[in-house]
Amino acid sequence: MRAVCDGCGHAQPPDWKAGDLCSFCGKAVRRDVRCFWCVKWVPAAKFCRSCGAVIVEERLFGAARMLKDAGTDRFTIPKQLVEFDADQIENFSRIYQRHAIAVARHVDEVRVLEGFLRGKSWSTALEDQLIPQLPWPEAVLARMTAAPLPPGDDLRVVMGIEVATPFADTRALAWLARLRLGDWKAHDQVAGVFRGGDPAMRAEAALILSGWRVRERFGHARDLARELIAELQARVAGSATDPASDPETKLAASVGLALLGLVDQDLVRAALASTNRELAFGAALALGDLDRLRAGLAGDDLERIAAGNALIELGVIAPVAEPIRSSPLEVQRELVETLVRRKESAPELGETLLGIVESTTDDTLRERAARILCRGLRPEWAPRIARAARSSGNERSILQSMLSEQAALPADALIDIVAHMVENGLFTTNQYGLMETASRGAIPDGFVPARFAGADPPTRAALLRYAEKQLEARGDEALHRFVMSVVFGPFTAETRAAAWWVLHRWYQHQGDRRGEGPFRFTVACVCRFFGSVADFLPRLAALIGDHATMKEVGIFEFMATFLGSVDDEAIVAIQAEERGADELVAVLLAAAAGDYWPYTIESMITLVSRIGAHPRWRERVIAGLEAIGKHGNHHYDLALRRLRLSIHGIPEESRWDALPGDFVASRFASVDDVGRGELLKLAEHQLIHAPGGVPDQGLLRFLLATALRPGDPGIRLEALHIHQERAPRGSGQFALDPRAVEHAFGGFAGFVALLPAVLDDASMLSDRVAARFLNELLADPTPANAKSLTKALEQIGDPGIALVRGAISLVASKRSVHDDDRLRRAALRWLAKMGAHPTWRDEVVAALADILADPTFDLSVEGGYALRDIRATIPVPPPSPPPRSGTGIGTGASGTSDAPATPGTSDGYAEKYQVAQRLGRELQEAMALLMAGPASVEEKMREGTRLSEEFQARVKELYGA
Repeated sequence: MRAVCDGCGHAQPPDWKAGDLCSFCGKAVRRDVRCFWCVKWVPAAKFCRSCGAVIVEERLFGAARMLKDAGTDRFTIPKQLVEFDADQIENFSRIYQRHAIAVARHVDEVRVLEGFLRGKSWSTALEDQLIPQLPWPEAVLARMTAAPLPPGDDLRVVMGIEVATPFADTRALAWLARLRLGDWKAHDQVAGVFRGGDPAMRAEAALILSGWRVRERFGHARDLARELIAELQARVAGSATDPASDPETKLAASVGLALLGLVDQDLVRAALASTNRELAFGAALALGDLDRLRAGLAGDDLERIAAGNALIELGVIAPVAEPIRSSPLEVQRELVETLVRRKESAPELGETLLGIVESTTDDTLRERAARILCRGLRPEWAPRIARAARSSGNERSILQSMLSEQAALPADALIDIVAHMVENGLFTTNQYGLMETASRGAIPDGFVPARFAGADPPTRAALLRYAEKQLEARGDEALHRFVMSVVFGPFTAETRAAAWWVLHRWYQHQGDRRGEGPFRFTVACVCRFFGSVADFLPRLAALIGDHATMKEVGIFEFMATFLGSVDDEAIVAIQAEERGADELVAVLLAAAAGDYWPYTIESMITLVSRIGAHPRWRERVIAGLEAIGKHGNHHYDLALRRLRLSIHGIPEESRWDALPGDFVASRFASVDDVGRGELLKLAEHQLIHAPGGVPDQGLLRFLLATALRPGDPGIRLEALHIHQERAPRGSGQFALDPRAVEHAFGGFAGFVALLPAVLDDASMLSDRVAARFLNELLADPTPANAKSLTKALEQIGDPGIALVRGAISLVASKRSVHDDDRLRRAALRWLAKMGAHPTWRDEVVAALADILADPTFDLSVEGGYALRDIRATIPVPPPSPPPRSGTGIGTGASGTSDAPATPGTSDGYAEKYQVAQRLGRELQEAMALLMAGPASVEEKMREGTRLSEEFQARVKELYGA
């Protein structure tokens, strides 16, 4: 049975008595009972308002639940309870009671936890959760039967509940209670509870996490601040259920908000007047109430720390002297640390702090106290502080505090202190005040270079950081050069790397986003930092040859950039220093085979290939790089190509755009075929990247001449391919016309002189591009072009005749030429137009006749047409005049002519020519009829061959051949 308010609906606390009004709103309270069937709380009546079951007496509830578990329906159970014997009812009740006791134990554990919390509703909720499950199976009952709580203090009891409970909510409540009791190890779990979804637990966790003790122990919960504020504001507004309806909870939430920076003066002042000491002290912290804070200095340790910290932040220092002097070490640490964070001197605490420096056994506390004292160091305190530092082994920390600007030591004394620290290994960058002396210029910029060589490695690292501060403050050039000399100096890998990081950070501090600085591998930069290239090369070789240095983070990145920045002037200067270059080439080849950063290795390979372009190192570098075997890597392949190009005096591809147009032609004759092949690649590059997209005509002429002149077939064909692909229209493929030849090649006679050998070159004739070029060259000329070309060939004499003979040789050849013998057919058509000139006509006619007489000749039809066309151009002599009678000019007395006989009349040439023409026409007509006939191609060829042979025989017989 329970009591529930009719007005607000709140269940009354366990200590409520009959006749009392509601503890929450003061209204009347009704009594509720549990229904044995649905286990819901319903008003004490005859029937359940939820399921309609009969309400049984409270003493019979257990027996009714057992009967329900046995499968009896809700309407039969009340009758059975009346009919059963009292012993049987008691047996049922006793069995059920075992389960009820287990539930009560778990509920009681939650009530124990509620005793440390503000909320009180979780025990009721757990009971409402478990009662409907009863009776449990035996296995569940055994698991749910809890052992008695262990004896001990509150925290031990709470931790025992946390370990033993099977319920996650009970465990979460135990975490809340632990943190409320000051067990700081539960802080993270409570934060997790706050992030959870249960509103009541979230509200409780918010009140705990925003309390002054948690805040003092863990500081501001920045990651939870926004969520805490929202939850606490809901508590203040009363928008949530339990526990926000409690007025004291509302005040606690307002104090939590005030500690988070949202102060409601009225609510917080009300909390300050609360009888709850914890709540009032939290309000005093939020409001800065001096009286309450001074009183807090007499509380427990955490209260003293909180009160002392608040007073120190308010500038009320004197009251804190006694807690600092007499409190435990932890309190002293916290209060002195707050004084350190205040960043001001504390003259009121001078003797107190000096006593700590001289008496405490805690080095950290001594250092903090000395730091505060040195903010306003009195001359008479300095010896006492120094003695305390030496006697306690805390000298370095104390000296660091004495170096601060606030200590106001004279310049000479400050230099002596810093030099003493260097000599005794006390010079470290984490010394308080030391780096400030560098920034403000209290120590000269030449201090680090003067003492660097005699320092040990850790001190050198600290000196470099000190130099970094000096560079940031003043940027002294001599100090800059010194730090760079350490990077390339005879030091350990760690020291070199530390020096580079100093420069890298300083460069970034100056606005260089990449932090690479001004040092590049140029003659000017090397001379700026190291005096000369000769002095620098041994340093560079030593650094690259040190494996540990090259593996340092930062160094290998810097070297990748530096080695890749070398310019042509620097390369020449390196090559001029033979000894230094020898050593540098050796270490570069060795390091390039190492397991360094890929970009660093690529820079090494590039640099050594540029140095190795000199004949002194070329073979050595090529062999070294080939031994590395990084084929497929762009930089590696480019390096080997650079070296192999240098053999022929050719620069690397990246510089080809700047080369003059006659570069290839001027060097072509002086190199071997391999070099010529590379020069042809260069020529193609120049044609592709010609300024304005207009290829150099001189280079095109050179390529064409190379293709036509005798030489290596591969080189000739490559030159022709490049010419054909890159030449603009009109310069690539053209007919054998004097003007076209002069535009594309130059001299017509020279071009013609080269063609016979080309027409007889099997490699040229079997190449598709060459065949297409020659086919276009011998294209069927128009009558006008044929006339001008004939005249030009006649004028140049022997080369022209040689070209005609070359065309005849091409026609007669049985070699395999490209593109189905179209070139030979083109030569036949060209001869048909050009072969009629009297200078070579007879030779052409006779040659074609011989060719056609060959029964295996495969172009007999085209040959016959060509021969017919040539013969058709032979002029026919006029017929002889008939004999005249009488006298007249040119006749004698006998009436016959005295004129000499004409050539055609003495030997019957005209008549033979007419017969030959008739035979030719007959052959053409026979061929035309044959080709138009139904015979197969093979039959036509055989018959055409027979007709041609017959024609040749008759012609020979006619001329007496």
